[in-house]
Amino acid sequence: MITMKDVAEKAGVSVTTVSRVLNNRGSISEKTRKKVFRTIEELNYHPNEMARSLMTKKTHIIGLIVPAVDHPYFSMVVDAVESLCASSNYKLLLCTSDNSSEKELKLSAMLRANKVDGVIIYSQKEDPSPYMDYELPVVVVDKTLPGIPSVLSDNYQGGSLAAKTLIESGSKHPIIFGFESRKNSISERRIAGFRDECIRNGIEYREYIIDNELSINTDFKKLDFLGCDFDDHFIKMLDMYPDTDGIFTTNEILASKILLKLEKIGRSVPDDVQIIGYDGTILSELMDLTVVSQPTLQICSTVLEILFKRMENKIVPSSTIMPVSVIKRGSTK
Repeated sequence: MITMKDVAEKAGVSVTTVSRVLNNRGSISEKTRKKVFRTIEELNYHPNEMARSLMTKKTHIIGLIVPAVDHPYFSMVVDAVESLCASSNYKLLLCTSDNSSEKELKLSAMLRANKVDGVIIYSQKEDPSPYMDYELPVVVVDKTLPGIPSVLSDNYQGGSLAAKTLIESGSKHPIIFGFESRKNSISERRIAGFRDECIRNGIEYREYIIDNELSINTDFKKLDFLGCDFDDHFIKMLDMYPDTDGIFTTNEILASKILLKLEKIGRSVPDDVQIIGYDGTILSELMDLTVVSQPTLQICSTVLEILFKRMENKIVPSSTIMPVSVIKRGSTK
């Protein structure tokens, strides 16, 4: 088996120099760096990652826990985090919690046992205490937990922008339609932003909020909502508010479902009813939906930046809120 010593001898440098090149440490000339990498390729040398981690006390692995990977938003997140990790010479260990706080704790314990260098969690928990005494850094996304650094989009601004866009596009009777999750404050902030913007513009605030949670494991290709009879709720909403001419949904999967349902019952989009969703994935592009778009790449980049700083015991902000924007498409005027 080829060793670091073999690489050093063939390249005509010290073992320390090879180690510095591999770990990107110290001052090494570009000429020497290229020579070492050329020799590594010629000898087909593969560093012993286990030995390196024992020596450096780092595995160069980041753990990521998401609710699911078959959801378009979390697919984007996984892709972005993996790419950003790779560019920083880190590997990604991906886990899915299935929206279960119990499974989340088991996964986080597994990641800790495997000595990952840090963990990113889309958490389902309300209690931060299990993460407070962790020996490894943790950053929470899309949620705030006291004492744990968090990064999330400006959900209040998103709700406000949605209402403003509908009103400026001519909607006189807009409504927010969605699910309210008790596991986090995301949907609550979107609802609050929409409500306050309607009130500021002298528009009657309307809502149809289902006290239930859209399953994150929804087969979005079929647009089938588990645990909730969508058709019954949507028809009930139209019966309650027959003059509805604008709908903001708390996620874009729900907006896509509404768009298809309106077409089935003969209501034209956007002439009769305008629709705005929330997230900004490939789904909204395919469905030609206007959306409040989260800056997913910037969110993921910020999360990793904070995580890396925590790994170096640096001070980080307790909460970072990222601005959102509206992408106008064919579902609004």
